[in-house]
Formats: sequence, structure tokens, C-alpha cells
Amino acid sequence: FCFSNTVETEHTGRTIRYKFRGFGCPANQLMFARGRVDEESANVDIPEQISVADYFEQQYKRKLAYPHLPCIDATNGVSKRANWLPMELVKLVEWQRSLKPLDATQRARVSSKSIIKPLERYNQIMNIMQGRDFETDIHLKDLNIRVHKNEMLQLKARILTPPDIRYRHRQDKGEVIEHVDVGKWRISNRFYATPEINNCG
Repeated sequence: FCFSNTVETEHTGRTIRYKFRGFGCPANQLMFARGRVDEESANVDIPEQISVADYFEQQYKRKLAYPHLPCIDATNGVSKRANWLPMELVKLVEWQRSLKPLDATQRARVSSKSIIKPLERYNQIMNIMQGRDFETDIHLKDLNIRVHKNEMLQLKARILTPPDIRYRHRQDKGEVIEHVDVGKWRISNRFYATPEINNCG
């Protein structure tokens, strides 16, 4: 999902389109206040807490197959009110292009979901290795392949010194040296003219 895409639902019997805004808690955990009629107090609405999953089952007779998936926060029209929609009932409108780049907050949210810490990645790989029965795999035996799954292979490594970037100063006044810092270096005011190429090859 991109944060400017349009999604649509059909749970009401007609197609309704929304602007995607973000994700929320799972449908069986996300609670909101729904007004109900109290028969003993002259039709006064009394708010009650209900989960998104229970609301869709009661209101639209749609029992969610995946209530543990996060809800989608979408807006409809000019209203800023959140519309929490179960993910399984939402479709992404086809043939959309997102030309607007993600801002810093959106990039941080994407990175927090996609980047896995080294220890967590290690545990995931080791769990997969321990769950596989490589010793009885007939295909590995036919190819004479043995898998050592007790521990990862450890290799010696070294940290390389970052390189220096050298520019030739204009008017032949020597070289300008820029130090690389975390893969970045300054190039401002280092290019004054482009060389003329008369032939190639």
C-alpha cells in the first residue's frame, strides 16, 4: 500500500471508495464506541464499546475469516473521521500510480516493519533449520549433500577504511579530498565545467 492509494469495499451491497491513510490494530482487538438505543430512557443513545470484527458480524452479517489482520484506516470524502475497515474486505483499485515519494515519517514506518534485527533474523533461520529433517531427505542423499544445522558458519572479517574521493581543482590548483562518511560525501562546488567529447570508442 502507498499512502495516497484508493481502496474500495462492497460489504454494504454497493461499491464505496476510500483514501488509504494507514493501518491499525487487528479487527478483533480494535474497539470503538457505537451508539445504541436504550428502551428505558426514551431512545437516548448510549455509547458501547464493540470490536470491529463483532460490528461487521452484527451489522453486515460478515463473520471475518482473518480477524487477527490489522484494520485499514481510510477516509471517505472530506470527513477526517476514521473508517476502520477489515483488511479482508478491502480491494485496491486497479491501475493506480503513486508518483509522490514517501516522506520521512512514512519511510521510518516502512523501515520499522521491513528491517529485522540480526538476533531476530538469526533465531528465525535457526528455527527453520531445526524444523527441517535434512538427514532423511532423499533428494539431498541422491546429490550427496550434507547440511550441518547445529550452528551457523562463522567467518573472520575485517572493517575496511572508508575511501577518499579526490577532485581535481579548477585552474590546476591541485586536488580536493573529500572523506566518505557512511557511504556519503559532499560534491557541492566541485564541478565547474564538463569536458567536451569529440569522439567515443
